[in-house]
Amino acid sequence: VAETFEAGAAVEYTRLSIRDAPVLTAVQAHLGAVLHVTPDVSAGVALHNITRAGFDTDGQSIDQRALLSLGLNITPATSAAAGVQIRLNRASSLLLSLLHTNNTDIQLRIGVQTWPRSAEGGIAWNVGNLTFQGMLYYHDELGFSQQLGALYHW
Repeated sequence: VAETFEAGAAVEYTRLSIRDAPVLTAVQAHLGAVLHVTPDVSAGVALHNITRAGFDTDGQSIDQRALLSLGLNITPATSAAAGVQIRLNRASSLLLSLLHTNNTDIQLRIGVQTWPRSAEGGIAWNVGNLTFQGMLYYHDELGFSQQLGALYHW
């Protein structure tokens, strides 16, 4: 939108497949914005699942979330962020993450969350207007899961 303000929208298709259970799908919409307060400090807000999509009829099985965060560039290649995730239909949590970009094409990210207790690590590879990403999640109750994705930037 401007040099100091970015905004975006995303549509997410989720396919949940658990052994001995029916396969479930959902389509969610997300909105987000970042304000670059200074070249090294940024503030962001994200609204997840604004369409109240869910795997059940009342739409409660997928959280609606608001994420408020502050980011700091530690070095030209490494940044850190702290945020508060407010789950509109469940408990809230504290998030901490670290992002490292070794060049303009590859990014590495790690993060932890207090509720549900979880950790994640991921890699993103930028190729022109496309970004390919892979994530590995650990959830205290559900164990490990993975996510693959492709994003198109216009």
